[in-house]
Amino acid sequence: MSRTLGRLRSPPAAVYSGSVAMPPRTVLIADPEPEVRSFVKTALGSSEYRVFEARGGLEALCVCACHPVDLLLIATDLAGIDGTRLAEKLAHPFPTMRVLYLAAPGAGTSEDAISKPLGAEVLRERIRQEFELATIRKRPATEPASSEAGRQKRA
Repeated sequence: MSRTLGRLRSPPAAVYSGSVAMPPRTVLIADPEPEVRSFVKTALGSSEYRVFEARGGLEALCVCACHPVDLLLIATDLAGIDGTRLAEKLAHPFPTMRVLYLAAPGAGTSEDAISKPLGAEVLRERIRQEFELATIRKRPATEPASSEAGRQKRA
């Protein structure tokens, strides 16, 4: 038996390094305008994001049924199912999916909306913030919120 153990090789050092490559986050852009979809795909198309496209609400439902989607970037004026209804339909089966609405130019925006026309840096930053918020919300609370607020007041 000792001869057998002597022949076993150690696993490569990379196994023990503690750094595991994370798979790219998945973003679904659902917008009727091909220019917007193309822009988003180009702006986010990197090793950090995997981008899917949908022209309408029904197509977006099909993409979500076939691929895990981390963030839905959605226009409210989709054909078939409008963006708001689509987000509502997907909320139950995909509770961790983040949703950002694409607001028409000049429309008021909210914390879950981004205004068109889109800028690449603004878009990337906003999506990064959404994923950061999702990560923070997934962490278990180590102390009650009231003691956190009290600690912030003292600082």
